[in-house]
Amino acid sequence: MLWDGLVPAGEVTRIYRARLRITQKRGQQTQALAATVNILDQAEEALLRIGRVDAADASWTFMLFLNATTTEVLACTGVAQAKPTTNPASSRSSIDPASGDTGATGPLNLR
Repeated sequence: MLWDGLVPAGEVTRIYRARLRITQKRGQQTQALAATVNILDQAEEALLRIGRVDAADASWTFMLFLNATTTEVLACTGVAQAKPTTNPASSRSSIDPASGDTGATGPLNLR
C-alpha cells in the first residue's frame, strides 16, 4: 500500500523516534528502526511518500519511506506483529504496525 500525499521527513522522524522508544521498552522485535530514525533525521524536511507491506503470514509489517517521486527507498523498518491472545484478561493494547530496529537500509533505486 502506498499512501497518497507527501509528508515532511521531520514530522515522520518525531513519530518514529517515539515508536523506537516504545518498542524498546516493550522488548518488541523490530528490524532497522534505529537506522530508519537516523536516516529520516538526516533527510530533515525532504518530502516523503510512505508505503506499507505486510508479510503474507501477517507476522511482520514493514514501512517504507520513499523520495517524493517514488524512485528511491530511503529507509525501511519492520515490526513483528503480536499474536492475538485468547485470554481477554491478558490482552495487550494493539501494537502499531508502523513501528520497528536492527540494521540499516540504504537507498534502493526503483527505476
